[in-house]
Amino acid sequence: MTSPKNPYFARAAVNRMWWRFFGRGIVRPVDDMHAANAPSHPELLELLTKSFVESGYDMKFVSRAIMHSNAYQRTSRPGDASERQAELFGRMSVKFLSAGQLYDSLVTIFGPPAREKGGDVRLGPRPEFTQFFTEDGDPDPTAYRRGIPHQLRLMNSPQFSGRSLTALATRLAKPNRSPDELAGDLFLTILSRRPTAQEQLQFRDHLQRSDSAEVASREWA
Repeated sequence: MTSPKNPYFARAAVNRMWWRFFGRGIVRPVDDMHAANAPSHPELLELLTKSFVESGYDMKFVSRAIMHSNAYQRTSRPGDASERQAELFGRMSVKFLSAGQLYDSLVTIFGPPAREKGGDVRLGPRPEFTQFFTEDGDPDPTAYRRGIPHQLRLMNSPQFSGRSLTALATRLAKPNRSPDELAGDLFLTILSRRPTAQEQLQFRDHLQRSDSAEVASREWA
């Protein structure tokens, strides 16, 4: 399958990796690769394919190359021709969290989940959660398809229902921490990014008006 003479495997693999990172493949649909369905950027696809083969089919190598590209690091803010921008990778498409990413985000904020009664003890809480939220096949990462059953699960399942941000605020608002350190941890935990200088200033002002660092952290979160 990984023979250099195989013209299909490496092309399909790098196209799928690009699709995972960008929400759309160089060839669309992601698995519909044939002569009549031309790639949007043929030179790019050939370069990635060649690099993938020469690296010994190293997926981490290709992933690093993609993430260090200008295309991957572009803003997701739409311009005047939003859809055309996305088609040409002129901006980053907004992607929704996968089932695994959603679970890990909730655990990071709320802490470990409770086990559901009647759940399969062989699976554990993460597979129980992701099985319910995972779609079949290869769904469009830019299309939100979850509905009322998923919202009800989040609201009523004992895994995360009734949780609040109090535990997070208590965990982060330890004594002798500077406002900037606290703001940094809040943003990294909830938004996976550091606060801007303006956001740090706003948090400092909010902290001064609050009864305690814990209260300020909970309200800010």
